[in-house]
Amino acid sequence: MEIIYPNLPFYPAIDSTSTLPQFIAYWFGFAITIAIAIAVISLIIAGIQLMTSAGNTGATSEAKDKIKGATLGLVLLLSSFLILRTINPVLVTPSLTSLGEVPGVFYTNGTDDKPAPISESNTANIPQGYSTIIYKCAVGAYSPNLYIWKFPKTNFRGNDDKYEGVVTAEKKCGEKEPVGEAGSFRMAFKTPGIYYFLGDNCQGYMSGPNLSDQDTTEPFRANIKQGETVPTGNIRSIKVVNDKASSAYFGIIFHQQSGVEKSGLCDIPRLSDKDEECLQIYDSSNNKYMQTNAATIFQWSKSPIYSGTGIDFYSDPYGWAAGSGSGYYTILKSQLAPGVSVKNTGEMTFSYQGIKGALSQNCQSKPSCSQAKYGQECCPCKTLQNCLGSMKVRGKYLIALYSAASISSGLSCQIFYKDVPNFKVTEISIKQGSVNYVNIIPLK
Repeated sequence: MEIIYPNLPFYPAIDSTSTLPQFIAYWFGFAITIAIAIAVISLIIAGIQLMTSAGNTGATSEAKDKIKGATLGLVLLLSSFLILRTINPVLVTPSLTSLGEVPGVFYTNGTDDKPAPISESNTANIPQGYSTIIYKCAVGAYSPNLYIWKFPKTNFRGNDDKYEGVVTAEKKCGEKEPVGEAGSFRMAFKTPGIYYFLGDNCQGYMSGPNLSDQDTTEPFRANIKQGETVPTGNIRSIKVVNDKASSAYFGIIFHQQSGVEKSGLCDIPRLSDKDEECLQIYDSSNNKYMQTNAATIFQWSKSPIYSGTGIDFYSDPYGWAAGSGSGYYTILKSQLAPGVSVKNTGEMTFSYQGIKGALSQNCQSKPSCSQAKYGQECCPCKTLQNCLGSMKVRGKYLIALYSAASISSGLSCQIFYKDVPNFKVTEISIKQGSVNYVNIIPLK
């Protein structure tokens, strides 16, 4: 653009505001002008050669051939240009067709965009003047929202070891987010799952989507220091993001102990059937706090009839075996609701109908031995609370056994997905007589 381009007839002038199509058109016209000039010069030279070759047959013939060639070339050049311009002027006037906006995540200065990385450990590396992120999506196509984590310090660090000062922004297509004031940032698309938050009401530092069981919830695991009554830096709220189109509905049970296979203090199941919902874990009004050191994460079914046929509980080990003499309690699929079905074990009375054996004789009509009066005949395995012998799982279910005085107080639990032939030899800390509730969740 430092060159001064001479003006050509019928073609745009070239200056600092010229576009690429104008530049190409100019050089197309310039090439035609040069070709015409060469043809004219060739004609002049051939004419001079013809006048000076009198008496020289060979030179005269050569000059005539040059005149014919230059004339023919000039005629073809002008004819081709006129024919193309007559058929379609666009053929000799090049232009660029816009491809539309390219979807993606970019740095922007308000006018121009540059591709942005999915994470940047030091915002000093951002091109000067491009300190804002813009999220662009394809027109007419579904695009998930974008999460942007902004860290106050470089290398994705907060102001302390508990991610203090970290801000998470959620952006829709076309929205912008300044990142220049942060020390570092990272991005991820919003997908279904369970998101952890260090703050109440789904604020503060958050995790990405969690989709399966976790033996430890680092870096959200509680770290109680001396003098702390309520550990900061643990999960205080969660966001459940579901995908209704694929019937993916998520739920979670938190455990105090690391390792979901272990029994111990745990939380009640938390789930949602909304597109997304923020759920509180820490209750500041009652100062109740759950040390969320491990998590059971599951996908529950909104149509329990498709999860299986039900679950059988037995008063004795291997209760489904012929001749066991075991009482049974059956939960049919029609008795299960979408989400969580809670059963009180003290009300789950075993049936001995059709069972042979001394224990089964009139057992259902007798009181439980824990409630019988002195000398009164009783049934030692009246309810599931008295006798937890075995369990047959006939489908895809999560079964959580809870031990507590009430469902709202501190709970101990253990989770099962498969048959338990003998609870007496199964590694379980919930002892006989202490199981108060059974939670059953039909799974997808």
